[in-house]
Amino acid sequence: MPPGGGQRPFSAGDAIGYGWKKFTQNVGPILIAMLVFMLIGAVIYGLQFLFQSLVAPETTVVSGDNGFAVVQSSGGGFLGLLVSLLFAIIGFVWNYLVQAGVARGGLALTEGRPLVIGELLSLNKLGRIIGAGILLGIMTVIGLILCIIPGLIVIFFGSYFVYFILDQDMGAVESIKASFSFVKDNLGSLFLLLLLSWVILFVGALLCGIGLFVAYPVVYIAYAYAYKTLRGAPVAP
Repeated sequence: MPPGGGQRPFSAGDAIGYGWKKFTQNVGPILIAMLVFMLIGAVIYGLQFLFQSLVAPETTVVSGDNGFAVVQSSGGGFLGLLVSLLFAIIGFVWNYLVQAGVARGGLALTEGRPLVIGELLSLNKLGRIIGAGILLGIMTVIGLILCIIPGLIVIFFGSYFVYFILDQDMGAVESIKASFSFVKDNLGSLFLLLLLSWVILFVGALLCGIGLFVAYPVVYIAYAYAYKTLRGAPVAP
């Protein structure tokens, strides 16, 4: 939406402040949602480890010529390859489901709606999100090959595509174009928000990792706030 009229002014600091306010107002549901996602992820990777252990051959530890232990294994054969491929696909889909869930949660809070685990884990529009993610991944790889910086630019400019799919019901290609245009039109504000987000996540990681339980929700709510505010959409107080 063009600036002017009833559009609220935006600042990266206000976005972070809004993220903090919404986090403190919904700390219980947010932490429960994070724990649910962590538990499901742990189950997925635990099952992967279990099945790979079952299909892999026994490993043999022998002493090398230099006295160091050497582990010998044939890799599990064709069945092991299938298991690895299956869980690679599951992990790939799960990563996008988490990305969609985070965006759904941010949008819900900015719209004044409660967090509902079933909504956060919804498969609705996930196919489009995965399709757009694959396209962006290809563009990013090409950009990284071209002296790295173009790839980083693609990551930054494409970082809001999920919001356009979920909120505007756009297709994969359309959402990428919308994200690029959105970031281009608000480059300074969104780049400053990105820098502040890095600082917050870095500080959260320094606090023995526990701080990330606060840092991640604050940052992602701030991103949803930025998406809404810079488009002139209403935001819940």
